[in-house]
Amino acid sequence: MTSDGLYRFPEISQRAMQVSHASTYSAEVMNGGHSQFIYNAAEEIDDMIANARAGLIACGAKGHLVTLEKMSAWIAEHPNKAAEQTGFEGGRDDFLDTLDDAFSKADEVEPMENFLARWITSWPDLQIVDDDDYSDVIHRLVMVNPQRERRLLHRSVSKLVSQMIDWRTVGIDLACAKISPPELRVGFGIARMLPVEGEMQMVFQLRTTAEQPRLCVATQTHADIYMTPADPPDSGQSDNSMETSAPRIGIRLGRAEESEIKTVFELAAKYNAPVAVDLLLRKAGFDPTRAIVSANSVVQRRTGRR
Repeated sequence: MTSDGLYRFPEISQRAMQVSHASTYSAEVMNGGHSQFIYNAAEEIDDMIANARAGLIACGAKGHLVTLEKMSAWIAEHPNKAAEQTGFEGGRDDFLDTLDDAFSKADEVEPMENFLARWITSWPDLQIVDDDDYSDVIHRLVMVNPQRERRLLHRSVSKLVSQMIDWRTVGIDLACAKISPPELRVGFGIARMLPVEGEMQMVFQLRTTAEQPRLCVATQTHADIYMTPADPPDSGQSDNSMETSAPRIGIRLGRAEESEIKTVFELAAKYNAPVAVDLLLRKAGFDPTRAIVSANSVVQRRTGRR
């Protein structure tokens, strides 16, 4: 309803949103703990907590509600620590780990999904849909949103904005272009705190057009791309450098400086680049929502920078 129908949260049944966010809270905690929930909720965390709280109260899941309330209070008291949570080693607070244990114990007594299921079946306006008809019913609801077409265009441009006016993305794109031979960003992966050149930094997995996986770091002054060092034979370590017991950073392959990143921002804003690229892609017959747009370089010309 939100990803395809592009409905906003206030436009969806309040009870449905409460069930959705309570279920999301449960799934995130069971997968990677409260730390992961905080990281993935990002700017929507206040709405998600409020909806999950209302849902847990309504369905009577008191044990799960206790852990949610303690997490909410901790976030309010420690906003800086909350911003550092990733769900991975180096980005997990010990207090949140204790909440994970408490949540698991509450779920062992009775799973949250049981509470939610009983509540849902009590709704007087609930409509039962056969499994075979479910997809068609959802599709009709998606298509009747009168704001959908306008929001599709807005989402398309917004995705380009996130690629063209985002510090980490632009910095990594520029750094990719400096690798020999140049590479293109394909996507970011998981992140965790790792030692990089003597300092603890937030390191992201990076997929590029190269066959080998990369690691990347973006700071206020630069963006770097590193090799992922191969583990010695019989080391017993995972191929995933972010999941090993002693993850390491390889040699640096490329760097973009602060001045270069800022220049891309300036040019993108000056020429309204996200909107222009969206229009160009549509005229060329490409889907802008699937496009990967990369700033490869900033060149000084007689008439200005490009």
